Amino acid sequence: MEELNLGKKLQAIRTSKKISVRKLAAMTNLTASMISQIENGAVNPSIPTLRTISSALETPTRATAERRWA
Repeated sequence: MEELNLGKKLQAIRTSKKISVRKLAAMTNLTASMISQIENGAVNPSIPTLRTISSALETPTRATAERRWA
């Protein structure tokens, strides 16, 4: 079974939109450290945090949480 790597998906979306970790942190009122920890898999975001990040990245929350992603 394919492992869901939410952090790497968020990182790929963020970098494809040319948004820095610091800019995303400012857009979401999270710390850059928290964004980095999420992207590196050190912590799992809560559903509200995931929604906030997804909204800032203009990406549906469902798209970030699906197992298949392109």
